[in-house]
Amino acid sequence: MTMLSVGLSGLLTARDALSVSSSNVANASNPTYKRQLLKQAAGMSQFSQGGYVGQGVKTLDVSRVTNQYLYNQILKTSSEASYSGALKTQLSRVDNIFAEGNNALAQAFANFNSAAQDLSLRPADNPARQQFLAATGFLVEQFNSIGGRFESIRADQNAQIEFKVNEINDLTASLGRLNNAITREFLNTEGKGVPLNLLDERDELVLQLAEKIDIQVVEGSQGETNILMRQGQPLVLGGQSFKLLATTDATDPQTVIIAREAGNGSGELMRFANKNLGRGELAALLEFRDTALNQYQNTLGLMAKSFADQVNTIQTEGFELVDDPGPPPTPIAGSPLLSFASVPSDPLDNGVSRVVASAFNADPTVRLAVGTISTNTLPGNEYEVFAVDGGAGVEVRYRPVGSKTAGVAATDLGAGQYEVPGAFAFSINNGSLLAGDSFNVRLTARGGLNLRMEPLGIDQIANRAAGGAPGDNTQVLKLTQVLDKPALLQRGSFAGISVQDMFSRLVSVVGNDVVAANNNALASNGVLESLSAEQSSISGVNLDEEAAKLIQFQQAYAANSKVISLSKDLFDELLNAIR
Repeated sequence: MTMLSVGLSGLLTARDALSVSSSNVANASNPTYKRQLLKQAAGMSQFSQGGYVGQGVKTLDVSRVTNQYLYNQILKTSSEASYSGALKTQLSRVDNIFAEGNNALAQAFANFNSAAQDLSLRPADNPARQQFLAATGFLVEQFNSIGGRFESIRADQNAQIEFKVNEINDLTASLGRLNNAITREFLNTEGKGVPLNLLDERDELVLQLAEKIDIQVVEGSQGETNILMRQGQPLVLGGQSFKLLATTDATDPQTVIIAREAGNGSGELMRFANKNLGRGELAALLEFRDTALNQYQNTLGLMAKSFADQVNTIQTEGFELVDDPGPPPTPIAGSPLLSFASVPSDPLDNGVSRVVASAFNADPTVRLAVGTISTNTLPGNEYEVFAVDGGAGVEVRYRPVGSKTAGVAATDLGAGQYEVPGAFAFSINNGSLLAGDSFNVRLTARGGLNLRMEPLGIDQIANRAAGGAPGDNTQVLKLTQVLDKPALLQRGSFAGISVQDMFSRLVSVVGNDVVAANNNALASNGVLESLSAEQSSISGVNLDEEAAKLIQFQQAYAANSKVISLSKDLFDELLNAIR
Protein backbone atom coordinates (compact mmCIF):
# COMPACT_ATOMS: atom_id res chain seq x y z
CA MET A 1 0.00 0.00 0.00
CA THR A 2 1.40 3.38 -0.97
CA MET A 3 1.77 6.37 1.29
CA LEU A 4 -1.16 7.90 -0.55
CA SER A 5 -3.35 4.92 0.34
CA VAL A 6 -2.20 4.99 3.95
CA GLY A 7 -2.94 8.70 4.24
CA LEU A 8 -6.31 8.25 2.54
CA SER A 9 -7.30 5.46 4.97
CA GLY A 10 -6.39 7.68 7.89
CA LEU A 11 -8.26 10.59 6.38
CA LEU A 12 -11.45 8.53 5.85
CA THR A 13 -11.26 7.04 9.33
CA ALA A 14 -10.77 10.46 10.90
CA ARG A 15 -13.72 11.73 8.88
CA ASP A 16 -15.89 8.85 10.20
CA ALA A 17 -14.73 9.58 13.75
CA LEU A 18 -15.60 13.26 13.35
CA SER A 19 -19.06 12.30 12.06
CA VAL A 20 -19.68 10.01 15.05
CA SER A 21 -18.55 12.62 17.59
CA SER A 22 -20.57 15.31 15.82
CA SER A 23 -23.66 13.09 16.03
CA ASN A 24 -23.01 12.54 19.74
CA VAL A 25 -22.75 16.28 20.35
CA ALA A 26 -25.91 17.00 18.35
CA ASN A 27 -27.87 14.46 20.43
CA ALA A 28 -26.44 15.39 23.81
CA SER A 29 -29.86 16.55 25.04
CA ASN A 30 -31.79 13.67 23.46
CA PRO A 31 -32.84 11.39 26.37
CA THR A 32 -33.39 8.34 24.13
CA TYR A 33 -30.03 8.60 22.36
CA LYS A 34 -27.24 6.13 23.17
CA ARG A 35 -23.69 7.41 22.76
CA GLN A 36 -22.02 5.98 19.65
CA LEU A 37 -18.47 4.74 19.39
CA LEU A 38 -16.36 4.15 16.28
CA LYS A 39 -14.20 1.06 16.37
CA GLN A 40 -11.08 1.03 14.17
CA ALA A 41 -8.19 -1.32 13.53
CA ALA A 42 -4.79 -1.11 11.90
CA GLY A 43 -4.50 -2.43 8.37
CA MET A 44 -2.59 -5.65 7.70
CA SER A 45 1.18 -4.95 7.78
CA GLN A 46 3.26 -5.88 4.76
CA PHE A 47 6.86 -7.07 4.69
CA SER A 48 9.15 -4.58 3.05
CA GLN A 49 12.90 -5.03 2.94
CA GLY A 50 13.98 -5.24 6.57
CA GLY A 51 10.57 -5.62 8.29
CA TYR A 52 6.81 -5.24 8.34
CA VAL A 53 5.41 -1.81 7.52
CA GLY A 54 1.97 -0.63 8.64
CA GLN A 55 -0.64 -0.23 5.95
CA GLY A 56 -2.92 2.41 7.39
CA VAL A 57 -6.17 2.07 9.36
CA LYS A 58 -9.76 0.97 8.70
CA THR A 59 -13.17 1.49 10.32
CA LEU A 60 -14.60 -1.74 11.74
CA ASP A 61 -18.04 -0.52 12.79
CA VAL A 62 -20.00 2.06 14.72
CA SER A 63 -21.80 0.75 17.79
CA ARG A 64 -23.85 2.07 20.70
CA VAL A 65 -22.35 2.23 24.19
CA THR A 66 -24.84 0.21 26.27
CA ASN A 67 -25.03 -2.23 29.15
CA GLN A 68 -27.66 -4.90 28.39
CA TYR A 69 -27.81 -6.21 31.96
CA LEU A 70 -28.41 -2.69 33.26
CA TYR A 71 -31.06 -2.09 30.60
CA ASN A 72 -32.91 -5.27 31.61
CA GLN A 73 -32.82 -4.14 35.24
CA ILE A 74 -34.29 -0.79 34.22
CA LEU A 75 -37.12 -2.55 32.37
CA LYS A 76 -37.94 -4.65 35.42
CA THR A 77 -37.73 -1.72 37.83
CA SER A 78 -39.77 0.47 35.51
CA SER A 79 -42.61 -2.07 35.62
CA GLU A 80 -42.44 -2.10 39.42
CA ALA A 81 -42.30 1.70 39.71
CA SER A 82 -45.20 2.17 37.30
CA TYR A 83 -47.23 -0.43 39.19
CA SER A 84 -46.61 1.28 42.54
CA GLY A 85 -47.31 4.75 41.13
CA ALA A 86 -50.56 3.72 39.44
CA LEU A 87 -51.75 1.87 42.57
CA LYS A 88 -50.94 4.89 44.73
CA THR A 89 -52.92 7.17 42.39
CA GLN A 90 -56.02 4.97 42.53
CA LEU A 91 -55.86 4.48 46.30
CA SER A 92 -55.53 8.23 46.77
CA ARG A 93 -58.88 8.69 45.02
CA VAL A 94 -60.55 6.61 47.73
CA ASP A 95 -58.55 8.32 50.46
CA ASN A 96 -59.89 11.68 49.26
CA ILE A 97 -63.45 10.44 49.92
CA PHE A 98 -62.66 10.00 53.60
CA ALA A 99 -60.31 12.97 53.89
CA GLU A 100 -60.57 14.95 57.11
CA GLY A 101 -62.93 17.89 56.67
CA ASN A 102 -64.58 16.19 53.71
CA ASN A 103 -66.02 13.18 55.53
CA ALA A 104 -69.77 13.60 55.32
CA LEU A 105 -70.40 10.03 56.52
CA ALA A 106 -68.73 10.74 59.86
CA GLN A 107 -70.89 13.85 60.22
CA ALA A 108 -73.98 11.82 59.31
CA PHE A 109 -73.17 9.32 62.09
CA ALA A 110 -72.90 12.18 64.58
CA ASN A 111 -76.19 13.69 63.36
CA PHE A 112 -78.00 10.37 63.70
CA ASN A 113 -76.74 9.84 67.25
CA SER A 114 -77.69 13.38 68.22
CA ALA A 115 -81.19 13.07 66.74
CA ALA A 116 -81.74 9.69 68.42
CA GLN A 117 -80.64 11.12 71.76
CA ASP A 118 -83.01 14.06 71.37
CA LEU A 119 -85.87 11.74 70.44
CA SER A 120 -85.22 9.53 73.48
CA LEU A 121 -85.80 12.60 75.67
CA ARG A 122 -88.94 13.65 73.77
CA PRO A 123 -90.35 10.48 72.18
CA ALA A 124 -93.80 11.99 71.53
CA ASP A 125 -92.52 15.32 70.19
CA ASN A 126 -93.24 15.76 66.48
CA PRO A 127 -90.28 18.10 65.73
CA ALA A 128 -87.93 15.60 67.43
CA ARG A 129 -89.42 12.80 65.32
CA GLN A 130 -89.06 14.85 62.14
CA GLN A 131 -85.45 15.61 63.00
CA PHE A 132 -84.74 11.91 63.55
CA LEU A 133 -86.19 10.99 60.17
CA ALA A 134 -84.18 13.77 58.53
CA ALA A 135 -80.96 12.58 60.21
CA THR A 136 -81.65 9.00 59.17
CA GLY A 137 -82.30 10.12 55.60
CA PHE A 138 -79.04 12.10 55.54
CA LEU A 139 -77.11 9.05 56.76
CA VAL A 140 -78.69 6.92 54.03
CA GLU A 141 -77.75 9.56 51.46
CA GLN A 142 -74.12 9.46 52.58
CA PHE A 143 -73.99 5.68 52.31
CA ASN A 144 -75.45 6.04 48.80
CA SER A 145 -73.01 8.82 47.91
CA ILE A 146 -69.91 6.85 48.87
CA GLY A 147 -71.32 3.70 47.28
CA GLY A 148 -71.97 5.70 44.11
CA ARG A 149 -68.46 7.12 44.10
CA PHE A 150 -67.05 3.62 44.50
CA GLU A 151 -69.10 2.50 41.50
CA SER A 152 -67.91 5.53 39.54
CA ILE A 153 -64.30 4.65 40.36
CA ARG A 154 -64.97 1.05 39.26
CA ALA A 155 -66.40 2.22 35.92
CA ASP A 156 -63.39 4.52 35.48
CA GLN A 157 -61.05 1.59 36.19
CA ASN A 158 -62.69 -0.38 33.39
CA ALA A 159 -62.25 2.56 31.01
CA GLN A 160 -58.60 2.99 32.01
CA ILE A 161 -57.98 -0.74 31.56
CA GLU A 162 -59.34 -0.55 28.02
CA PHE A 163 -57.17 2.51 27.34
CA LYS A 164 -54.02 0.79 28.66
CA VAL A 165 -54.68 -2.27 26.50
CA ASN A 166 -55.00 -0.03 23.44
CA GLU A 167 -51.70 1.65 24.34
CA ILE A 168 -50.04 -1.75 24.73
CA ASN A 169 -51.36 -2.89 21.35
CA ASP A 170 -50.15 0.30 19.67
CA LEU A 171 -46.68 -0.18 21.16
CA THR A 172 -46.42 -3.84 20.17
CA ALA A 173 -47.54 -3.00 16.62
CA SER A 174 -44.84 -0.30 16.41
CA LEU A 175 -42.24 -2.71 17.76
CA GLY A 176 -43.22 -5.27 15.14
CA ARG A 177 -42.74 -2.70 12.38
CA LEU A 178 -39.36 -1.66 13.82
CA ASN A 179 -38.27 -5.28 13.97
CA ASN A 180 -39.13 -5.66 10.30
CA ALA A 181 -37.10 -2.57 9.38
CA ILE A 182 -34.12 -3.65 11.51
CA THR A 183 -34.13 -7.20 10.17
CA ARG A 184 -34.36 -5.90 6.59
CA GLU A 185 -31.29 -3.69 7.09
CA PHE A 186 -29.49 -6.54 8.84
CA LEU A 187 -30.01 -8.81 5.86
CA ASN A 188 -29.19 -6.08 3.33
CA THR A 189 -25.78 -5.53 4.96
CA GLU A 190 -25.20 -9.28 5.38
CA GLY A 191 -25.28 -8.93 9.16
CA LYS A 192 -22.70 -6.15 9.32
CA GLY A 193 -24.98 -3.70 11.14
CA VAL A 194 -28.25 -1.83 11.37
CA PRO A 195 -29.12 1.87 11.68
CA LEU A 196 -28.43 2.74 15.31
CA ASN A 197 -31.28 5.25 15.48
CA LEU A 198 -33.72 2.36 14.93
CA LEU A 199 -32.21 0.52 17.90
CA ASP A 200 -32.57 3.64 20.05
CA GLU A 201 -36.18 4.03 18.97
CA ARG A 202 -36.92 0.41 19.73
CA ASP A 203 -35.32 0.58 23.17
CA GLU A 204 -37.52 3.55 24.04
CA LEU A 205 -40.69 1.75 22.90
CA VAL A 206 -39.74 -1.34 24.89
CA LEU A 207 -39.25 0.85 27.97
CA GLN A 208 -42.67 2.44 27.45
CA LEU A 209 -44.18 -1.03 27.11
CA ALA A 210 -42.50 -2.20 30.33
CA GLU A 211 -44.17 0.67 32.19
CA LYS A 212 -47.56 -0.70 31.18
CA ILE A 213 -47.07 -4.47 31.44
CA ASP A 214 -44.48 -6.85 32.86
CA ILE A 215 -42.38 -8.20 29.96
CA GLN A 216 -39.43 -10.37 29.07
CA VAL A 217 -37.06 -9.38 26.26
CA VAL A 218 -35.37 -12.04 24.11
CA GLU A 219 -32.88 -11.01 21.43
CA GLY A 220 -33.24 -12.69 18.02
CA SER A 221 -30.53 -13.78 15.60
CA GLN A 222 -31.25 -11.17 12.90
CA GLY A 223 -31.36 -8.01 14.98
CA GLU A 224 -34.99 -8.41 16.07
CA THR A 225 -36.24 -8.27 19.66
CA ASN A 226 -38.95 -10.67 20.83
CA ILE A 227 -41.24 -9.51 23.64
CA LEU A 228 -42.99 -11.97 25.93
CA MET A 229 -45.45 -11.51 28.78
CA ARG A 230 -44.46 -12.57 32.27
CA GLN A 231 -45.84 -16.09 31.79
CA GLY A 232 -44.27 -16.49 28.35
CA GLN A 233 -47.18 -15.53 26.11
CA PRO A 234 -45.83 -13.63 23.06
CA LEU A 235 -46.52 -9.96 22.47
CA VAL A 236 -44.00 -9.46 19.66
CA LEU A 237 -42.24 -12.18 17.68
CA GLY A 238 -40.05 -10.70 14.99
CA GLY A 239 -42.28 -8.52 12.85
CA GLN A 240 -45.51 -10.03 14.17
CA SER A 241 -47.40 -8.45 17.07
CA PHE A 242 -50.12 -10.12 19.13
CA LYS A 243 -53.03 -8.06 20.40
CA LEU A 244 -54.48 -8.14 23.89
CA LEU A 245 -58.22 -7.70 24.29
CA ALA A 246 -60.04 -5.71 26.95
CA THR A 247 -63.51 -7.21 26.83
CA THR A 248 -66.57 -7.34 29.07
CA ASP A 249 -66.79 -10.49 31.17
CA ALA A 250 -69.53 -12.67 29.67
CA THR A 251 -70.96 -13.39 33.12
CA ASP A 252 -70.32 -9.99 34.71
CA PRO A 253 -71.18 -6.92 32.59
CA GLN A 254 -69.61 -4.61 35.19
CA THR A 255 -66.14 -6.09 34.77
CA VAL A 256 -63.63 -5.72 31.94
CA ILE A 257 -61.18 -8.63 31.65
CA ILE A 258 -57.90 -9.08 29.78
CA ALA A 259 -57.85 -11.83 27.19
CA ARG A 260 -56.61 -12.82 23.77
CA GLU A 261 -57.91 -15.08 21.05
CA ALA A 262 -57.08 -18.73 21.68
CA GLY A 263 -55.48 -18.94 18.23
CA ASN A 264 -57.12 -22.21 17.24
CA GLY A 265 -59.62 -20.59 14.90
CA SER A 266 -62.52 -21.20 17.29
CA GLY A 267 -62.93 -17.54 18.22
CA GLU A 268 -62.66 -18.52 21.90
CA LEU A 269 -60.89 -16.18 24.28
CA MET A 270 -58.08 -17.08 26.63
CA ARG A 271 -58.46 -15.04 29.81
CA PHE A 272 -55.46 -13.83 31.80
CA ALA A 273 -55.59 -14.02 35.58
CA ASN A 274 -54.56 -10.77 37.25
CA LYS A 275 -51.65 -12.42 39.05
CA ASN A 276 -50.18 -13.58 35.74
CA LEU A 277 -49.74 -10.01 34.51
CA GLY A 278 -47.03 -9.30 37.09
CA ARG A 279 -46.34 -5.59 37.43
CA GLY A 280 -46.93 -2.48 35.33
CA GLU A 281 -49.78 0.03 35.15
CA LEU A 282 -52.29 -2.47 33.73
CA ALA A 283 -51.74 -4.92 36.59
CA ALA A 284 -52.11 -2.10 39.12
CA LEU A 285 -55.50 -1.06 37.71
CA LEU A 286 -56.77 -4.65 37.84
CA GLU A 287 -55.34 -5.27 41.30
CA PHE A 288 -56.92 -2.11 42.70
CA ARG A 289 -60.32 -2.82 41.16
CA ASP A 290 -60.53 -6.50 42.09
CA THR A 291 -58.87 -6.40 45.52
CA ALA A 292 -58.74 -3.04 47.29
CA LEU A 293 -61.91 -1.52 45.81
CA ASN A 294 -63.84 -4.75 46.39
CA GLN A 295 -62.74 -4.74 50.02
CA TYR A 296 -63.83 -1.14 50.53
CA GLN A 297 -67.21 -1.73 48.89
CA ASN A 298 -67.77 -4.88 50.92
CA THR A 299 -66.99 -3.08 54.18
CA LEU A 300 -69.24 -0.13 53.36
CA GLY A 301 -72.05 -2.51 52.44
CA LEU A 302 -71.59 -4.51 55.65
CA MET A 303 -71.90 -1.33 57.70
CA ALA A 304 -75.08 -0.36 55.82
CA LYS A 305 -76.56 -3.85 56.21
CA SER A 306 -75.84 -4.00 59.93
CA PHE A 307 -77.24 -0.50 60.43
CA ALA A 308 -80.42 -1.40 58.51
CA ASP A 309 -80.87 -4.72 60.32
CA GLN A 310 -80.54 -3.14 63.75
CA VAL A 311 -82.89 -0.23 63.02
CA ASN A 312 -85.49 -2.47 61.42
CA THR A 313 -85.37 -4.95 64.32
CA ILE A 314 -85.96 -2.11 66.78
CA GLN A 315 -88.82 -0.84 64.64
CA THR A 316 -90.58 -4.18 64.16
CA GLU A 317 -90.23 -5.14 67.83
CA GLY A 318 -91.81 -1.84 68.94
CA PHE A 319 -95.09 0.00 68.44
CA GLU A 320 -96.04 3.27 66.83
CA LEU A 321 -96.86 6.45 68.74
CA VAL A 322 -100.62 6.29 68.18
CA ASP A 323 -102.87 3.22 68.54
CA ASP A 324 -105.37 2.11 65.95
CA PRO A 325 -108.57 3.75 67.29
CA GLY A 326 -110.53 0.52 66.82
CA PRO A 327 -112.70 -0.08 68.54
CA PRO A 328 -111.09 -1.34 70.56
CA PRO A 329 -107.90 0.73 70.42
CA THR A 330 -105.00 -1.51 69.34
CA PRO A 331 -101.24 -0.81 69.34
CA ILE A 332 -99.80 -0.72 65.81
CA ALA A 333 -96.60 -2.72 65.34
CA GLY A 334 -93.74 -0.79 63.82
CA SER A 335 -92.69 -1.22 60.18
CA PRO A 336 -89.16 -1.48 58.74
CA LEU A 337 -87.64 1.97 58.26
CA LEU A 338 -84.85 0.89 55.90
CA SER A 339 -84.59 -1.39 52.88
CA PHE A 340 -82.34 -2.10 49.91
CA ALA A 341 -83.24 -1.25 46.33
CA SER A 342 -83.20 -4.28 44.06
CA VAL A 343 -83.80 -4.84 40.36
CA PRO A 344 -87.62 -4.79 40.05
CA SER A 345 -87.66 -7.41 37.31
CA ASP A 346 -85.42 -9.81 39.23
CA PRO A 347 -87.10 -11.54 42.19
CA LEU A 348 -83.78 -13.22 43.11
CA ASP A 349 -81.96 -9.90 43.66
CA ASN A 350 -81.70 -8.90 47.33
CA GLY A 351 -80.21 -5.46 46.58
CA VAL A 352 -77.22 -6.12 48.84
CA SER A 353 -75.18 -8.94 47.33
CA ARG A 354 -73.33 -9.31 44.07
CA VAL A 355 -73.30 -12.82 42.60
CA VAL A 356 -71.27 -13.69 39.50
CA ALA A 357 -71.54 -17.10 37.83
CA SER A 358 -68.47 -18.74 36.32
CA ALA A 359 -68.28 -18.54 32.54
CA PHE A 360 -67.65 -22.31 32.59
CA ASN A 361 -70.90 -23.30 34.32
CA ALA A 362 -72.73 -26.06 32.47
CA ASP A 363 -76.06 -24.20 32.44
CA PRO A 364 -75.82 -20.38 32.46
CA THR A 365 -79.49 -20.05 33.44
CA VAL A 366 -78.94 -21.69 36.84
CA ARG A 367 -78.61 -18.94 39.45
CA LEU A 368 -77.58 -18.55 43.07
CA ALA A 369 -79.65 -16.20 45.22
CA VAL A 370 -78.41 -14.96 48.60
CA GLY A 371 -80.93 -15.09 51.44
CA THR A 372 -80.32 -14.17 55.09
CA ILE A 373 -76.94 -12.62 55.86
CA SER A 374 -75.71 -13.03 59.44
CA THR A 375 -74.00 -9.66 59.79
CA ASN A 376 -73.28 -10.21 63.50
CA THR A 377 -71.07 -13.24 62.98
CA LEU A 378 -70.12 -12.94 59.32
CA PRO A 379 -66.49 -14.18 59.17
CA GLY A 380 -65.79 -12.99 55.62
CA ASN A 381 -67.46 -11.17 52.78
CA GLU A 382 -66.40 -12.91 49.57
CA TYR A 383 -67.04 -16.57 48.98
CA GLU A 384 -66.76 -19.06 46.17
CA VAL A 385 -69.69 -21.46 46.12
CA PHE A 386 -68.94 -24.48 43.93
CA ALA A 387 -70.12 -27.99 43.16
CA VAL A 388 -68.02 -31.16 43.25
CA ASP A 389 -68.70 -34.82 42.72
CA GLY A 390 -69.36 -36.09 46.22
CA GLY A 391 -69.54 -39.77 45.30
CA ALA A 392 -73.20 -40.16 46.16
CA GLY A 393 -74.05 -37.10 44.09
CA VAL A 394 -73.15 -33.48 43.60
CA GLU A 395 -71.97 -31.75 46.79
CA VAL A 396 -72.17 -27.96 47.18
CA ARG A 397 -69.19 -26.44 48.97
CA TYR A 398 -67.89 -22.98 49.86
CA ARG A 399 -64.56 -21.34 50.60
CA PRO A 400 -63.20 -17.78 50.80
CA VAL A 401 -62.37 -16.29 47.40
CA GLY A 402 -58.75 -16.97 46.57
CA SER A 403 -58.50 -19.97 48.90
CA LYS A 404 -56.86 -23.11 47.51
CA THR A 405 -58.48 -25.43 50.04
CA ALA A 406 -60.97 -28.14 49.12
CA GLY A 407 -63.73 -26.09 50.71
CA VAL A 408 -66.40 -27.00 53.28
CA ALA A 409 -69.73 -28.61 52.49
CA ALA A 410 -72.63 -26.18 52.81
CA THR A 411 -75.53 -27.33 55.00
CA ASP A 412 -78.16 -28.80 52.68
CA LEU A 413 -81.60 -27.67 53.87
CA GLY A 414 -83.40 -29.40 51.02
CA ALA A 415 -85.31 -28.10 48.00
CA GLY A 416 -82.26 -26.24 46.70
CA GLN A 417 -81.77 -24.33 49.97
CA TYR A 418 -78.34 -24.19 51.61
CA GLU A 419 -76.64 -22.48 54.53
CA VAL A 420 -73.11 -21.42 55.38
CA PRO A 421 -73.25 -21.53 59.22
CA GLY A 422 -72.70 -18.15 60.82
CA ALA A 423 -72.49 -16.42 57.44
CA PHE A 424 -75.39 -16.62 54.99
CA ALA A 425 -78.11 -18.72 53.42
CA PHE A 426 -78.56 -19.20 49.69
CA SER A 427 -80.65 -21.04 47.17
CA ILE A 428 -80.01 -22.60 43.77
CA ASN A 429 -82.67 -21.65 41.25
CA ASN A 430 -83.71 -22.56 37.70
CA GLY A 431 -82.14 -25.98 37.89
CA SER A 432 -79.35 -27.80 39.72
CA LEU A 433 -75.61 -27.42 39.93
CA LEU A 434 -73.29 -29.86 38.21
CA ALA A 435 -69.76 -30.74 39.29
CA GLY A 436 -67.46 -27.91 38.19
CA ASP A 437 -70.07 -25.14 38.45
CA SER A 438 -69.17 -22.20 40.68
CA PHE A 439 -70.28 -18.72 41.76
CA ASN A 440 -68.39 -15.76 43.19
CA VAL A 441 -70.48 -14.23 46.00
CA ARG A 442 -69.79 -10.79 47.45
CA LEU A 443 -72.34 -10.68 50.25
CA THR A 444 -72.59 -6.93 50.95
CA ALA A 445 -70.95 -5.37 47.88
CA ARG A 446 -74.01 -3.28 46.94
CA GLY A 447 -75.30 -2.49 50.42
CA GLY A 448 -73.96 1.05 50.63
CA LEU A 449 -75.14 1.96 47.14
CA ASN A 450 -78.65 0.51 47.47
CA LEU A 451 -79.63 1.43 51.05
CA ARG A 452 -83.01 3.17 51.03
CA MET A 453 -85.34 4.80 53.57
CA GLU A 454 -88.99 3.82 53.58
CA PRO A 455 -91.50 6.74 53.40
CA LEU A 456 -92.79 6.43 56.98
CA GLY A 457 -94.65 9.24 58.69
CA ILE A 458 -93.43 10.85 61.89
CA ASP A 459 -96.03 8.94 63.93
CA GLN A 460 -94.73 5.61 62.55
CA ILE A 461 -91.50 5.71 64.48
CA ALA A 462 -91.86 2.80 66.92
CA ASN A 463 -90.80 4.47 70.13
CA ARG A 464 -92.52 2.24 72.69
CA ALA A 465 -92.39 -1.39 73.76
CA ALA A 466 -95.43 -3.64 74.10
CA GLY A 467 -97.86 -2.14 76.64
CA GLY A 468 -95.95 1.13 76.80
CA ALA A 469 -97.64 4.51 76.95
CA PRO A 470 -97.36 6.94 74.00
CA GLY A 471 -94.47 8.67 75.77
CA ASP A 472 -92.53 5.43 76.35
CA ASN A 473 -88.96 5.68 75.00
CA THR A 474 -87.86 2.03 75.36
CA GLN A 475 -87.29 1.44 71.65
CA VAL A 476 -85.83 4.87 71.00
CA LEU A 477 -83.18 4.27 73.62
CA LYS A 478 -82.11 1.26 71.58
CA LEU A 479 -81.77 3.51 68.53
CA THR A 480 -79.21 5.62 70.41
CA GLN A 481 -77.00 2.51 70.65
CA VAL A 482 -77.22 1.31 67.05
CA LEU A 483 -73.97 2.83 65.82
CA ASP A 484 -72.02 1.99 68.99
CA LYS A 485 -73.32 -1.49 69.72
CA PRO A 486 -70.78 -4.30 69.02
CA ALA A 487 -72.90 -5.95 66.35
CA LEU A 488 -70.19 -7.01 63.86
CA LEU A 489 -67.42 -9.63 63.74
CA GLN A 490 -68.61 -11.45 66.86
CA ARG A 491 -66.36 -14.48 67.50
CA GLY A 492 -66.69 -16.77 70.49
CA SER A 493 -65.77 -14.73 73.53
CA PHE A 494 -65.05 -11.65 71.41
CA ALA A 495 -68.03 -9.31 71.72
CA GLY A 496 -67.45 -7.80 68.28
CA ILE A 497 -67.17 -4.24 67.02
CA SER A 498 -69.68 -1.52 66.23
CA VAL A 499 -70.62 0.14 62.95
CA GLN A 500 -68.67 3.21 64.08
CA ASP A 501 -65.64 1.04 64.85
CA MET A 502 -65.96 -0.64 61.46
CA PHE A 503 -66.02 2.77 59.81
CA SER A 504 -62.88 3.82 61.71
CA ARG A 505 -61.23 0.62 60.58
CA LEU A 506 -62.18 1.32 56.97
CA VAL A 507 -60.71 4.82 57.09
CA SER A 508 -57.58 3.43 58.75
CA VAL A 509 -57.21 0.62 56.19
CA VAL A 510 -57.54 3.06 53.30
CA GLY A 511 -54.99 5.40 54.87
CA ASN A 512 -52.55 2.55 55.55
CA ASP A 513 -52.95 1.26 52.01
CA VAL A 514 -52.13 4.71 50.63
CA VAL A 515 -49.07 5.04 52.90
CA ALA A 516 -47.82 1.58 51.90
CA ALA A 517 -48.34 2.30 48.20
CA ASN A 518 -46.60 5.67 48.56
CA ASN A 519 -43.62 4.07 50.30
CA ASN A 520 -43.39 1.39 47.62
CA ALA A 521 -43.58 4.06 44.92
CA LEU A 522 -40.83 6.12 46.56
CA ALA A 523 -38.60 3.06 46.97
CA SER A 524 -39.06 1.75 43.42
CA ASN A 525 -38.68 5.24 41.91
CA GLY A 526 -35.50 5.70 43.90
CA VAL A 527 -34.07 2.47 42.51
CA LEU A 528 -35.19 3.43 38.99
CA GLU A 529 -33.55 6.86 39.26
CA SER A 530 -30.32 5.26 40.45
CA LEU A 531 -30.30 2.76 37.58
CA SER A 532 -31.17 5.47 35.07
CA ALA A 533 -28.36 7.66 36.35
CA GLU A 534 -25.93 4.75 36.03
CA GLN A 535 -27.15 4.09 32.49
CA SER A 536 -26.77 7.77 31.64
CA SER A 537 -23.18 7.72 32.87
CA ILE A 538 -22.49 4.83 30.49
CA SER A 539 -24.66 5.64 27.47
CA GLY A 540 -25.08 9.39 27.79
CA VAL A 541 -23.03 12.00 25.95
CA ASN A 542 -20.28 13.83 27.85
CA LEU A 543 -19.79 17.12 25.99
CA ASP A 544 -16.33 17.74 27.46
CA GLU A 545 -15.19 14.32 26.32
CA GLU A 546 -16.68 14.77 22.86
CA ALA A 547 -15.09 18.24 22.51
CA ALA A 548 -11.70 16.71 23.23
CA LYS A 549 -12.36 13.99 20.67
CA LEU A 550 -13.36 16.52 18.02
CA ILE A 551 -10.02 18.31 18.47
CA GLN A 552 -8.19 14.97 18.37
CA PHE A 553 -9.95 13.78 15.22
CA GLN A 554 -9.62 17.20 13.58
CA GLN A 555 -5.88 17.06 14.14
CA ALA A 556 -5.81 13.49 12.80
CA TYR A 557 -7.72 14.59 9.72
CA ALA A 558 -5.27 17.47 9.15
CA ALA A 559 -2.26 15.22 9.69
CA ASN A 560 -3.55 12.62 7.25
CA SER A 561 -4.25 15.39 4.75
CA LYS A 562 -0.57 16.35 5.16
CA VAL A 563 0.42 12.74 4.48
CA ILE A 564 -1.58 12.77 1.25
CA SER A 565 -0.06 16.11 0.25
CA LEU A 566 3.41 14.81 1.04
CA SER A 567 2.84 11.67 -1.02
CA LYS A 568 1.89 13.90 -3.99
CA ASP A 569 5.05 15.97 -3.58
CA LEU A 570 7.24 12.85 -3.43
CA PHE A 571 5.54 11.43 -6.48
CA ASP A 572 6.08 14.69 -8.37
CA GLU A 573 9.78 14.72 -7.40
CA LEU A 574 10.12 11.12 -8.59
CA LEU A 575 8.58 12.00 -11.96
CA ASN A 576 10.91 15.01 -12.32
CA ALA A 577 13.93 12.88 -11.48
CA ILE A 578 13.30 10.39 -14.29
CA ARG A 579 12.41 12.92 -17.04
